Amino acid sequence: CGIPNQGPNQRRNNFNARNSLTANIENYIVSEHRSSDKSRNHSTTIIEHETATELDDDQPESFLSSIITKFELLRKFSRPYAILGTALGVASCSLIPLETISEISPRFFVGVLQAALPMMLIHLFTNGINQLFDVEMDKVNKPFLPIASGKMSMKTGVAIVAIASSLSIVMGIMIQSPPLLCAILTFFAFGGAYSIDFPFLRWKSNAILAAICIMGARAFSIQICVFLHIQRYVLGKPMAFTRSSVLATVFMCMFAVVVSVLKDIPDMDGDEAFGTKSLAILLGKEKAFWFGSSLLMMTYGVAMGVGASSPLMYSKLVTVSILSGLSL
Repeated sequence: CGIPNQGPNQRRNNFNARNSLTANIENYIVSEHRSSDKSRNHSTTIIEHETATELDDDQPESFLSSIITKFELLRKFSRPYAILGTALGVASCSLIPLETISEISPRFFVGVLQAALPMMLIHLFTNGINQLFDVEMDKVNKPFLPIASGKMSMKTGVAIVAIASSLSIVMGIMIQSPPLLCAILTFFAFGGAYSIDFPFLRWKSNAILAAICIMGARAFSIQICVFLHIQRYVLGKPMAFTRSSVLATVFMCMFAVVVSVLKDIPDMDGDEAFGTKSLAILLGKEKAFWFGSSLLMMTYGVAMGVGASSPLMYSKLVTVSILSGLSL
């Protein structure tokens, strides 16, 4: 059974058929290749679009995260626990001129707020100026602070300090209360003298001068000046020191000495390395602790004794009860 011989026409037809089949196969392959390229391009476009969308979605989160980080740095820089102490000092001092319940009015609360805000801002200045001049010391004593840790630049710190002090002084001028402006400027002066490393300043290097700075800021500025501001320019009474105001001032003077002793105990390593002669270094850690604690208890004891000698029963109860609770 052999293959029959094909004529010239038959061979030509077979050849043309093979060429046509080959061409169809090639066209099919090219078409599939083009379709595959289009599919890949479409998929790539979708992926790129989705990636861009994800990046756009991440931007608000990154912005919010940046805001939170900056707020946290500002919180650490301002040291809010100390500023809160100033606010509480202003609030408690404002109660001393009160004689009747009827004097607690909206005008009184506005006056207290007018005193508290600039005093808190000027305290922010003192906290900040201390960090600006104590960078190397804080790297030993308080490495978590923003400037010492390198998370906040000196330029930013200077800007915060300048804005806080300027706002405080401007507010003091606008309120038109000489005692309040005196309180702000006194806090400003003692805060600068305590930290600024200029000739005749940097009083924190001397135990006695450091105590005077804290005494001037806490006792004179708040207990005397803010008291007079509330008494004369909020309540409209004539300026006159009362028995309670004198007791509060003496108490805060003693308390300032206690603070100047105890606050430096955790910082002894850095203070000694940089030549700061704090009372904690001069006495030693244990003696400084017992001296500060004993002086604090004695201060509370004297204050309770004075309170107990008051001719008013409610004054005795309130003074002795509160001071007993604080001393514990």
